[in-house]
Amino acid sequence: MWRHIFLLLALLPYIQATQTITCTNGFTLVGNKCLKLFTTPTSRRNASKTCAEYTGNLVTIQNQEENDALASFVGDGVKSVWLGLYCFGGTTGCLWDDASGSIEGFTSFVYDSNDAYNIYKCSTYKVTGSWSKKWFCGDCSYDLRPFVCQIPTTYEDDCALNFNGNCYLPSENFFSSQVIGIDSARQWCLNNCADLVSIHSANELRLIQNYYKSKDHESILIGAVTNSGKSFLWTDGSTWDYSSVVGSGQSSGTCVKLALKTSGSRVKGSLYVTKCEESNYYMCKRPAGISCVGEPAPSGGAPPVTPNCNEFLMNAGSFSSPNYPEAYSDGESCTYGLGTLGSQRIRVTFSNIVVKDQEDSIRIYDGDSVESPLALIITGRHSEPVYYESSTNRVFVTYNSVDNYDTDIARTGFKADFVTIV
Repeated sequence: MWRHIFLLLALLPYIQATQTITCTNGFTLVGNKCLKLFTTPTSRRNASKTCAEYTGNLVTIQNQEENDALASFVGDGVKSVWLGLYCFGGTTGCLWDDASGSIEGFTSFVYDSNDAYNIYKCSTYKVTGSWSKKWFCGDCSYDLRPFVCQIPTTYEDDCALNFNGNCYLPSENFFSSQVIGIDSARQWCLNNCADLVSIHSANELRLIQNYYKSKDHESILIGAVTNSGKSFLWTDGSTWDYSSVVGSGQSSGTCVKLALKTSGSRVKGSLYVTKCEESNYYMCKRPAGISCVGEPAPSGGAPPVTPNCNEFLMNAGSFSSPNYPEAYSDGESCTYGLGTLGSQRIRVTFSNIVVKDQEDSIRIYDGDSVESPLALIITGRHSEPVYYESSTNRVFVTYNSVDNYDTDIARTGFKADFVTIV
């Protein structure tokens, strides 16, 4: 199995380019962060809202080097700025806005933030004067101060949405802005060296929401699959490490959508389970600063599919009958081995099925060979996709066409996409 995994990694459809670290949206690289100064005094709340519009937060400080660098960046023209630090009570009760934790590792307060006389919870940073580079507590509601926003660095790339080392590609970028099901959406992403978007932070969620503010979409399909809402998995293989809210009262299904508007029990920014067979807008995500080796999806129709006849495929991908979408030949005999890791399962979607009824067939076995239980036989023409979910981490598919002379029958075969589910 490890041989197949290494082979899969070797065949990834992009190559790492010479990556140059950069900042976007007019931010300046300071150390390992991107900063931007806003000199007009405002409340702490308004300052945070402005940073959120740039998919960032008020500046944070983790060590003495960053503390010194902030004063140099702001310069002598500003006396003090807001920090992205809120103190609920006590030193350990001061938490950074970017979810990086408390100030236990480093602090520059002029006094204990838990002092009895201190009634203010929002933190400020003194830029000039005898208290330069020291932190104070300010009134969150009535103090007006300049501020510095912070966003993560990324890599140079010509994509419009470039954030934290990733490019985000909304489906409006493709010819097929709406698709039926996760498999079709994921195919468009894969052909652009991407996968359906995964979400790992509040700022990443904010980036997606900011883009769709001007759109009228109720929701978008994202790269998550589930077993009836009990557990979740990102299709790009990343860790489910951001506590996204999954709405209650989910419908049956294995796909997941991100709500872009509040409607009934669905709250903007929350996730909810949906059926995969619905029509969806979607967003793709790929590493920034890469060169795509594979051919991009064509602008005038469906993306190409590799037959992968008699091959083994891992985790996710696509395969088709030989010569698809053109007519296949007589006497075809293909096998397709599908696998995923551990206790995970496989979901296969067969679409655009046009095979000679009864004589030519697609057979799906719940296991790793024809000796495994036969789960499904597909033959004839099907206007709707046919789905199959395995009970194990292996699926074996065979495709056979017989010799015949019905040359007037346009037999285009099929295409199939598969993803890992839990």
